[in-house]
Amino acid sequence: MVNDLPLVQRIEQKREKMINADRIGLGWDEVYRLSVELDELIVRFMRETQHHNYTN
Repeated sequence: MVNDLPLVQRIEQKREKMINADRIGLGWDEVYRLSVELDELIVRFMRETQHHNYTN
């Protein structure tokens, strides 16, 4: 699946969906799937940016 959104935006969207899961009526299976997807995106972000130093 190709996604044109930058990785950080995709992480933020998944995070917001997790925060609002109850309000938007997600079931436990959907919340679990979403958490796995979010974890995978975070790991990918960490791997892709590990050579950068974001601390000041």
